[in-house]
Amino acid sequence: MFQRIGWPIVAVLTCTLAFVSTALAQQVTIMDETSVGKGATLEGGTYRIKVVRKGKSSQALFYQGGELWLRVPVTVVEEAKKTRHTEVDYREPFGALVVTKICIEGSRECLLFKPPASAED
Repeated sequence: MFQRIGWPIVAVLTCTLAFVSTALAQQVTIMDETSVGKGATLEGGTYRIKVVRKGKSSQALFYQGGELWLRVPVTVVEEAKKTRHTEVDYREPFGALVVTKICIEGSRECLLFKPPASAED
């Protein structure tokens, strides 16, 4: 009986778990070395970004190759429409790139990063 009913259930659960795990984190590409938040720096490359919410505060976690590279405070805001493509907004004060906002494809939520004090001018 397990062979008749069990295997389809295992297959459905496996597919469901695979879908859930990819839905929890998204890919984002950072073009060059850039500051994210208050002075934290990321090298150029592709990162998996995950948002962790604890009460009223949130943090963005950047992973590359399964390793946590950066944990930074973030403000999550809701946009009027879902973002069609992942967007990374930069500022370039004093010749250094600073990420100010990331909107993930297919989501209404965008992540706002507080820039370093020297970039707020």
